[in-house]
Amino acid sequence: MTMRRARWLAGPACVCALGVIPPAAAADFPEFIDYVLKADSSLQRLSNPFRVSDAERGFYGPDTVRLNEISGAVIVPLLSDRTRFVASGSFGSAVYDRHPQLTHQPKRLDTAFQWRAGRLFQGSVGLGQEERLNRFLSLSAPDRDLVDSRNVFADVGLRVTESLTLPQLSVSRNSLRYEYPLNATLYNRNENRVQVAARYSGWGASYVQAGLMQSRVDYIDRTPGLIAQVDNRYADREAFVDAQWVYSAKTMLSSRIGYRQRSYETLTDRNTSLITVDAKAAWQYSPKTRFDVAVWHRPYANEEDPGILYSTLTGARASIRWQYTDKLWLSFNVVRENQKNTRLAAINDGSSEALRFGPRVEWAVTRNMKLTVDGWQDKVEGRNYPSSTSTVVRVGLTLMTENGGAGQPERLLRSPDCAPPRYVETTLCYD
Repeated sequence: MTMRRARWLAGPACVCALGVIPPAAAADFPEFIDYVLKADSSLQRLSNPFRVSDAERGFYGPDTVRLNEISGAVIVPLLSDRTRFVASGSFGSAVYDRHPQLTHQPKRLDTAFQWRAGRLFQGSVGLGQEERLNRFLSLSAPDRDLVDSRNVFADVGLRVTESLTLPQLSVSRNSLRYEYPLNATLYNRNENRVQVAARYSGWGASYVQAGLMQSRVDYIDRTPGLIAQVDNRYADREAFVDAQWVYSAKTMLSSRIGYRQRSYETLTDRNTSLITVDAKAAWQYSPKTRFDVAVWHRPYANEEDPGILYSTLTGARASIRWQYTDKLWLSFNVVRENQKNTRLAAINDGSSEALRFGPRVEWAVTRNMKLTVDGWQDKVEGRNYPSSTSTVVRVGLTLMTENGGAGQPERLLRSPDCAPPRYVETTLCYD
């Protein structure tokens, strides 16, 4: 066994070990260990596994994927319930029938130590690592491309009162590494970020936060020719306001608005100012029906086309979740999104519009067993840009055990369904 695999197996193995401790033993030391352990098995049918344009789909064809995954999370109080160790991780196997070169083992591990010193100081320090299949495989087709992401973070805050933290200082370092050589040259990068903010919390889960953020992104493997075309370094400076208002047990509103200034190292004529917006609303219409709405406007580092400097996404998502019976849930999700690309050449911006939608049915067979049937379609219509269509149908079985930690450990399990292009409804996306 390689050292790299040993490190990956160690995290989920520790979580699994904690997951099988019976509640009586867990209460001895520390006093209250909360944990959740899940096993997922699914069969998926992908119409366009490489996410290539409609004109190229005939060269690759659909595929069937068998995915098995074990995931878990644990919260371990140390000196008090406010000084604790939290961890979550997953390890899986995705086997492709028609394109075996895409077979891989997705894995993830996140850990954090959250602390409080007296009445004045609180903070956290942690790290995470994830390996997954690149969702933009059109550049590497017919080969695969794995993306390895790592992050280290720390924050500390001065608690002026029980409600006011001022200042709150956060630092982080994120890195992305690509397996496919061309993508590695183009997109391998490091990001260093510093943020200072003030946060006021109260009225239950409501809060408001305002601050300044500065980040520096370095594309570490770009050649001199690429640097002259697309640069290899830029800096962002952003002022932001972030707030959440829990109006009642049935209604929640949240938003983050920022004004960002971007400065490039070489292409100084491309320096620009950007507005970022993320807003969500959740409404529990009745004990059985919930509505969720989200809107966003944000720039991101586009990895689909090396001729794109960056892209800006503007979109909205709406979902409805209906509990038909005590054991059966039905939901539907729809997303409309516009992508505007800032290319190297000012002409032919290559903008596109996307429509994504999908239903989902969940049946709780028993308290610890759930059957899920869902699907989604991702249709992208390009303006001077290739159009593509991708459809996924999935049947999955989930087994879960936990020790009654009020759902807290389960919230640490990041669901891939919350990320594009899926946007399939899951309550974990909104907590």
